[in-house]
Amino acid sequence: MSYEYQTTWSFFGGRKWFSRGRRQRGAVNLAPPFQKRSGGSAADPDVIATAGVRSITVKLFYKLATRSR
Repeated sequence: MSYEYQTTWSFFGGRKWFSRGRRQRGAVNLAPPFQKRSGGSAADPDVIATAGVRSITVKLFYKLATRSR
């Protein structure tokens, strides 16, 4: 068994990533085209309490490289 295939990945926010055509024998293994990364933040609890902060919101943004067909 031999397969020719092309994948289209749809990500949150409407971003799409297209793979080039590939040929594979046996089974088709699929994995999303990105690398998992960790991030973190820290704050001194005493400074936060003294400042009267009740809530902190952190938003992480990233750029997803696109490849057109």
